[in-house]
Amino acid sequence: MTLIAEPQTTSPPRPTQPPVAGRVALVGRSAVGAGICDQLETRGYVVRQAPDLAGARALLAGAEAVILLAPAGSEAQAARDCQRLSRRPGASVIVVYAGAQAGFAVDALEAGADDCVCAPVNPREVVARVRAALRRRALGERRSRLEQVGALVIDHVQMRVRLPDDRILSLTPAQFRLLGALARRQGAVVARETLVAEVLGEDSDSYDRAIDVQICRLRKRLAQVGLGKLISAMPGVGYRLSPAPDRVGP
Repeated sequence: MTLIAEPQTTSPPRPTQPPVAGRVALVGRSAVGAGICDQLETRGYVVRQAPDLAGARALLAGAEAVILLAPAGSEAQAARDCQRLSRRPGASVIVVYAGAQAGFAVDALEAGADDCVCAPVNPREVVARVRAALRRRALGERRSRLEQVGALVIDHVQMRVRLPDDRILSLTPAQFRLLGALARRQGAVVARETLVAEVLGEDSDSYDRAIDVQICRLRKRLAQVGLGKLISAMPGVGYRLSPAPDRVGP
């Protein structure tokens, strides 16, 4: 008996999806809005649209940039919308205004906008400004994640401290919060009340000696790697963090 093999069929490869360049909320309606949306989507951005800010609450969740389309004659409303958007953490706000009212860009920026594009509006320019805003945002996030204290590097995301010789300094969560609070104000005296609130919590007593105990323990831990003089006390005021030396040792 002769066996006849059935021809094997292979499924065509699925088209790969382009990487998402960013998520943009487009708030408002205007003639230039469609062109901006097309330019963004062509470059891989995910764009969600809403007719006005009042109905855009869900739209703004997860957005990395917000484009506010301000129709001509609504400068005051656009400024109020900028103020509301600027209170939301995370997203960069770019106002696109098709009118030619002198001074509107200044009002929008003072109201909290990160950027403002006025007439004549070029959709490609708006996209370029979105890309620039997201680059600045990413750079700011990277800088806020890492804190440099001399040659010490504090990673606020992974909650670890890297020494100049690349060793990792292990700290308790309270010690890490304390070091971070001092590092954010490096060189300045930080009041005890501020440290108590940031390290122990807002409800803690500002005269609680627990913060002094934490300072003592952190100093001892730093002294073990040759950084015992990093934290200095200002009696009756607070504590100060000095820059770490380039090398550590006993």
